Amino acid sequence: ENKKRYAFEMRLGVGIVWEAHDEPPPGGRAREDAAFELPPDFISYTTDLTRLLRLCNDAAVNSYCYRRLQRNESRFHLHVMENEAAEVTEQRKVPHRDFYNARKVDTHVHLAAAMNQKHLLRFIKKRVKEEPHMVVTQSSSGEPMTLSKVFEELGTTPYDLNLDSLGMHAEASTFKRFDKFNLKYNPLGMGDLRNIFLKTDNVIGGRYFAMITHELFDELKEAKYQNTEYRISIYGRKSSEWDQLAGWVVDHELYSPNNRWMIQIPRLYGMYHAKGMLRTFREMLENIFAPLFEVSIEPSSHPKLHLMLQQTTGFDCVDDESKPEGALPTLESAAPYPEQWHAGNPHYAYYAYYIYANLYVLNQLRHAKGLSTFCFRPHAGEAGELNHLHCVFLTARGIAHGINLRKTPSLQYLFYVTQIGLALSPLSNNGLFLRLSKNPFHEFFAVGLNVSLSTDDPLMFHHTKEPLMEEYCVAKQVWRLSSCDLAEIARNSVLQSSFEPCVKAAWLGSGYKLPGVMGNDIRKTNVPNKRVQFRHTLLTEERQMLLDPTFAVQPCPITMLPSDELTSVGTAQIAHAFFSQQRQKNGESVGPKAARTKPPLSPDSKLRKAQLQTQARDRIMQQSASYRERQSASCREQSITDGAARSAQSARSRRKVGWASARPRELDRLGERGALVVIGSLALSAGVLLGTFMSRGRG
Repeated sequence: ENKKRYAFEMRLGVGIVWEAHDEPPPGGRAREDAAFELPPDFISYTTDLTRLLRLCNDAAVNSYCYRRLQRNESRFHLHVMENEAAEVTEQRKVPHRDFYNARKVDTHVHLAAAMNQKHLLRFIKKRVKEEPHMVVTQSSSGEPMTLSKVFEELGTTPYDLNLDSLGMHAEASTFKRFDKFNLKYNPLGMGDLRNIFLKTDNVIGGRYFAMITHELFDELKEAKYQNTEYRISIYGRKSSEWDQLAGWVVDHELYSPNNRWMIQIPRLYGMYHAKGMLRTFREMLENIFAPLFEVSIEPSSHPKLHLMLQQTTGFDCVDDESKPEGALPTLESAAPYPEQWHAGNPHYAYYAYYIYANLYVLNQLRHAKGLSTFCFRPHAGEAGELNHLHCVFLTARGIAHGINLRKTPSLQYLFYVTQIGLALSPLSNNGLFLRLSKNPFHEFFAVGLNVSLSTDDPLMFHHTKEPLMEEYCVAKQVWRLSSCDLAEIARNSVLQSSFEPCVKAAWLGSGYKLPGVMGNDIRKTNVPNKRVQFRHTLLTEERQMLLDPTFAVQPCPITMLPSDELTSVGTAQIAHAFFSQQRQKNGESVGPKAARTKPPLSPDSKLRKAQLQTQARDRIMQQSASYRERQSASCREQSITDGAARSAQSARSRRKVGWASARPRELDRLGERGALVVIGSLALSAGVLLGTFMSRGRG
């Protein structure tokens, strides 16, 4: 396969590869003669997208999926309650391995914001101190400017710089304002400083940016168990961007065994067209993918790009999702082909399809040539419309963010069943679109979605030199994650990443692709087999239920009782059954004559019992009579005392309001008091008599 010669051509926005001949046939090459399978065309993609949207908007489907997700979440919490101690015990038996030395990958981080603010500030001060006369940019008139001259025009010195003046941390003003957030990439609010320190194509050839990147690689080497997939940009304005970026990577020897590159494509065609940089959307696609087809067919055509692509693992598509965009392509309102697209920025679905379609063909070509392949893992579901998530469900292997899945149970259920990876960044979401208290990360994790933690932009959201550990620590405290939970999330991050299979095998175990416990090596992952088996069992049940019409989930034992046995039982029957069980335990008889186990009394015993009962009754009557007498005397004394007190009170009242008005009220009060005393005495007497009669009845 490596010896075959190929030729390619961009048609309708998609690269098509043929086996090369000395001369092309008359009339050109036909699509049917393509050397590799072509992706579904745009009309098929639009049809499938429309059908998916219709299904996910169905009320019955949403209700069903919501209940299935709730069932999985409840079963997870029950599993944790029953097996938490066993999982911890299983982890403790593993030598050496713990959360800190378990491999984890930051699957979503942008290189231009991969350092923290203190790191960047220290680097800027050091460069100004050591290289003040380095020419780093040009003035508006084209004159060269040194680093010291730049700061002189800013009216500041390196000594005066601090984190507050740097002004790159996301604050309350950036919440739901992505336009203001983008300005945070400019140190001191100056675009010139961003161009000097955080760009690859500048007067100094991106030298400072490369130096910062080397320092980041040194920190990864020191951390040892943390790995990254740094994102660098290709804009599609001109085809030479690839050679310029590859030259920056190769010339500055930007390689680390702890890092792989991801290429991010900003969705900015509308702006480029407005500035006259591009005429049609096809030009943008050719600038992005034509060099990749060329270097894959003939590596010597772009030697530095060929070297860089050996460390490149995937593509991303980025921009502010909350911005208004064009209409969603449908069968009723079909979008034009890239050759016919001129003004305006295409919809997210348009970008997603053409990136997916070109990678579909490119990966087949590179695989045939024995080269590495690429995956598609775009930004989606951070904000904006839900149809972004529907688009990536059809085209992507994993996504960054995805917090909007909480709004659509049906699509969330599909992401669970297919195990499409979600790289969530709770601290980034907290600063931009969703507060930490509302973040659905823990719900997604409990349900069983393939979730991991990532940093996104440490320059704006983090404070330490290990931002990924910062994400894990915050998540652990906010959602009370256990060591087993953290190990499972770390394992998910490795599986979601695009590191080579041999590297994943070294980190997770040689059988990491196998399902269930067979694919888990606890000595490397620190994830208990109980947890892996639980996740695998639930996922297998859901998939079988969807794909196998004869599959039925086994019900609980209580529902397997016959209907005639599910009858109501009275309290007396329950008590009788309980006491019968107790008698059986004590070895007593349980029959109806169990209460007559004692022998009958003799005549003398009966006479003695009657005498004792008579004496007890007389004694109770005597005590009752004396008690009534004492109570009556006490009531009379209390009545006299109260009457005297009332009389004194009435005398004082007569002095104030007169005898005529006070006398009737005092008499009424005395009458009420006397009536209450009489009623109380009668009630007491009745209670004593009732007690006497009951004692006689018992006798």
